[in-house]
Amino acid sequence: MMFPQSVKEQIVRSDGEFTPLGLAMAGNRLLSAIGGPAVDTLERAVCDSGRFVVGDDSALGESVRLLYYHAKNVVFAHPQLSHEMLNVQGHMNFSSAFAGASLVLLIAFVVVGIRVHVLGATA
Repeated sequence: MMFPQSVKEQIVRSDGEFTPLGLAMAGNRLLSAIGGPAVDTLERAVCDSGRFVVGDDSALGESVRLLYYHAKNVVFAHPQLSHEMLNVQGHMNFSSAFAGASLVLLIAFVVVGIRVHVLGATA
């Protein structure tokens, strides 16, 4: 499973402002607990200013990536939580398949309807 690109965007907006989630993570020292000293300086600056300090962007990305995998591993270590996550994934897969099948049927009905209309008009 690849690291979702949007996770960083949920922490830092495109204008450099931290989101409420990002501020809460920085305030609770979650990023530096995993990212180490490189992120610790960034985290302190965020707590002071509330803005993303242009600097070691890779350290922040690595810290967020490690935090994501750690959280995922914690969830899957607990049977009840992993069962719920697998149920959610199953619902998402079903919804995607249902939407795809509905789209294919819609296109088929439109094509058949057009053919019947065209053939009916010429007969």
